[in-house]
Amino acid sequence: MNTLRRLGCALPIQLWYLGEKEMDSRMKRLMEPLGVECVDATRVRKKFPARILKGWELKSYAILHSPYREVLLLDADNVPVVDPAFLFATPQYRSTGAIFWPDYLRGKDKKTMAVWRSFGLRMPDELEFESGQIVIDKRRCWQALCLTQWINENSDFFYRHIHGDKETFHLGFCKLKTAYSLIQTPIHALEGVMCQHDFKGRRIFQHRNVEKWDLFFNRRIKGFRLEKECLGLIRDLRRAWDGRILSPAGGKAPAQSRRIRRAIKIEAIMISCRQRDRVRRRTLKNLAMTDWADLPLHIHFDTPGDGTLHQRQTRSSFLALKKSLDYRADYILFLEDDLDFNQHIRHNLCNWDPISRAAAPLASLYNPRVRARALDARSNTRIVDPYMAFGSQALLLSKDAVEYVVRRWDAVPGLQDIRIFRLVARLGNTVFYHAPSLVQHIGANSTWGGGFHQAFDFDPAWKA
Repeated sequence: MNTLRRLGCALPIQLWYLGEKEMDSRMKRLMEPLGVECVDATRVRKKFPARILKGWELKSYAILHSPYREVLLLDADNVPVVDPAFLFATPQYRSTGAIFWPDYLRGKDKKTMAVWRSFGLRMPDELEFESGQIVIDKRRCWQALCLTQWINENSDFFYRHIHGDKETFHLGFCKLKTAYSLIQTPIHALEGVMCQHDFKGRRIFQHRNVEKWDLFFNRRIKGFRLEKECLGLIRDLRRAWDGRILSPAGGKAPAQSRRIRRAIKIEAIMISCRQRDRVRRRTLKNLAMTDWADLPLHIHFDTPGDGTLHQRQTRSSFLALKKSLDYRADYILFLEDDLDFNQHIRHNLCNWDPISRAAAPLASLYNPRVRARALDARSNTRIVDPYMAFGSQALLLSKDAVEYVVRRWDAVPGLQDIRIFRLVARLGNTVFYHAPSLVQHIGANSTWGGGFHQAFDFDPAWKA
């Protein structure tokens, strides 16, 4: 919004969101100086029902029910580099009434092709649509837009065959033979960013489809225009907003409890196997270079030949957690064996508000880009739904949480991270993520096989 206004865009702007959990009155007040109208789609839905209305489904719904005949849709993570209002005056738009931008792929996989066949269509010989930006004249494209909305309302079927909403526009327009203009200049890819162009091949949008803006940490992207200005706006936002969303009743999230007057006692457990001696020694050396010092660390080795790698990993995790119930600690730090550490990890943990207040039954020091439900900039905390969380590289569990997880271990299938997160969800708790990450996953493969991921915001020198 700020970037649009700074570029001289005078178009009216609506910001569509889904309910009070996504936006509260303080956030709306931040939009007021920019002349932005905030629209709660859950209220609009009472008058104009939609079968399914969540994330991607909101795009076609917002276009359809906005009060404007001509609409430029922009994703919240899309940064224009020029005032885009000129697009409404281009000959291509005047001719067809719709502008779409290309994605990377032609979508020739079997699932996508099957959806096109179900519409009685042959896939057009062009790139898929990328829906981070759309320009549309609703009057001329009304029927195609309504069909697109119907496809999105049935996302529980269609999203299994196509990636989100983007091809729903393609399908709707092609099925009803509605004209559109497709930008021919291909995407210019930056790291985690899709740069889109106008009809003359000039860059006009920078869609951060992977490298999302973050209130705490943003990597520098080579070639990203207006980066200095954008980072300055984020700093301004942190000064004006702490990242929290007030509940409808006026309470704050996350909930706070009484601060423990004595020092928090933390003991660490690490799962490993004998075949990983070299990796484990490197991890222990990395930990020794921090301020962990004399805090206890217990290593639990799995049993060779006891099932598959994943079964061994899960069994080892259970036994390590069960053994930790004998330790005299307020929190247990569960670690895998291929890690690097923030050099002030002990200091940061003892001064982290959710831990010092004993308000977090489960926390993570490692963030492989999980989706946060809310933020708390004052305490460097992300609040995450347990069903969105994954990764057991560095989990911090209260003693009560450990006892609960161990007692109900077999009630949830899957690897240890899924079991732990899902069991905590049964208690009605969220997961607290430290920002920045205090632990990093190292190496090229996971300890026990499977995919490899890393923390996007690891900072080895950060100190509270």
